[in-house]
Amino acid sequence: TENGHFSITVGTKNVLNLFNSPYGGETNSHGENRGADDEAEYQKQLAKLVSAITGLDADIVGLMEIENNGFGNDSAIQAFVDAINEEYYDEDPKDEDSAVSTSNRYVFVGYDSNGDLVLDESDSLGSDAITTGLLYRPSKVSIESMSVIPMPEQHAPVVVNSANTVMKDSSGAVLESGDNYQRETIAATFKVNNTGKTLTVAVNHFKSKGSTCW
Repeated sequence: TENGHFSITVGTKNVLNLFNSPYGGETNSHGENRGADDEAEYQKQLAKLVSAITGLDADIVGLMEIENNGFGNDSAIQAFVDAINEEYYDEDPKDEDSAVSTSNRYVFVGYDSNGDLVLDESDSLGSDAITTGLLYRPSKVSIESMSVIPMPEQHAPVVVNSANTVMKDSSGAVLESGDNYQRETIAATFKVNNTGKTLTVAVNHFKSKGSTCW
C-alpha cells in the first residue's frame, strides 16, 4: 500500500508463437509448430520472454500467441510460468519486497473447456494453434471468476476474379473463402487482496493484419 491506496499493475506481452510441443511439451491438437525451429532457438526465445516478463513486473499479465496445447504440466503456458518463477527464489518472508522474492511468482488462469473439472492437456482455449492467456500473482490478487468471450465471425462470399472464377493461390488452395474468425477472448475477474475491490481483465488478440477480410 502507498498512502492507503493499493496499486495493481497490468501488462501485456505478445510471446510471438511460443511453442514447446516439439521440445518435450504437450501435443498441439490444433495445428503444427509455428515457433522455434529447434530446441536451442526455443530456449533462447524462452529466456528472452522470461526477461521481458520479469522486467515488466506486472501483477496481471495478458499473453498473446502462446501455444494452445492445454493446461497440463507439459503445456506451453505451464512451462512459461515455471521458467518465469525460477527468477523469484527468495523464500524469506522478511524479503517479501525483494525483486526476487517468491511472493512475485505467477500462476495462470486455466479454462476447463471439456467440463470434466480437471485442467489438463485435454483442455484448450479456442480452435487455433495459438491462443491468449492470463498470468497473475496470487500474492496481489485472487481470481473470482473467468469466462471465455466468443468474438465476431465473418461469413462473406468467396473472393473471385473479374471472370467470376474463384481465386486460388500457387498451391491450388482457395485464396479467400470469405469465412474469417477471431480468436476467443479470455477474461477474468480478480479480487484485489486485502481490499473489497475487484478488477476484470480481458485479453484480446485480433486477427493478423495479413488476413484478408471484406
